[in-house]
Amino acid sequence: MSYSFYVKSPGFRIPFRDILAMLREDFPEYTLQESEEISGPLEDTYEAIHGFLPTVSTRNLEIAYTAGGDLQFRVMFCASPQDYAISVWAAAECARRFKTTVSTEENDLPRPPDALQSDWSEEECLAQGGRDFRLLRTMVAEDGKTMKIAGPQRPFFAGPKVLGAIDDADLFFQVFRRQQWLDVVSDVHASKTIVATTNGDKEVAFAAFGAALPYLMSPLPYVAVVRATDHSKEGGTFFLPFKELPQLIENVEFLDEETIFVPAVPTNDWPEFVARAERRAVTPLEDGPI
Repeated sequence: MSYSFYVKSPGFRIPFRDILAMLREDFPEYTLQESEEISGPLEDTYEAIHGFLPTVSTRNLEIAYTAGGDLQFRVMFCASPQDYAISVWAAAECARRFKTTVSTEENDLPRPPDALQSDWSEEECLAQGGRDFRLLRTMVAEDGKTMKIAGPQRPFFAGPKVLGAIDDADLFFQVFRRQQWLDVVSDVHASKTIVATTNGDKEVAFAAFGAALPYLMSPLPYVAVVRATDHSKEGGTFFLPFKELPQLIENVEFLDEETIFVPAVPTNDWPEFVARAERRAVTPLEDGPI
């Protein structure tokens, strides 16, 4: 369900470092998912790199070489209209600078870069975003299941509840972006997944949860609640099922079907929260089923 734009090879592989430099002329904050060390994905031996524009992108753009040496700009399903527009611009500008032609996956006839930008205007990019959104709603409605869509920052979970509350594509991309970039534009603490091994050699995924910090939390089986109000002090932790947090804390906001934003629990209220939460504590690291 992705869509690709192709830049015809000018007789050699267009270096990834040149493409990234070109993107950053117009989009200075454009970022690679991979490392940018000289021994990393900017070397021509790599087959693909993945980029995004912070606060704007909903999906990574894949830039890759085809078997014939052409350059492929692959836009993923449910990429924002702005992601499509960046991809169109990049493909056209790359073809322009290297004096070659472009094509698309539905029209493999070589064309000049201006023709691509004419066909893929801002209106067409908006229309493509709408088509993706409608297809996503149809797919979720038909099977009633939640779809996990990889984003630049974290997975987005699209399910019946969240899509049932969204009427149009513009609102959908606003919701998607907020879920991806909330921790970039505020002081939210995006929790990191920790994996531990049980006595029975099973792995348990969890995130730490403490006082006085707002959290953006992707769905995990558990959170490890820090008893001490001061994160630098020892006080031990206990495990709480992730699904219990919305039951214990007011104003928890679902950013998608499963990802939650948890407002900060003030230090003064933390002991009372710990006392209530510990009544629901579990011991997943011990032997037995998880």
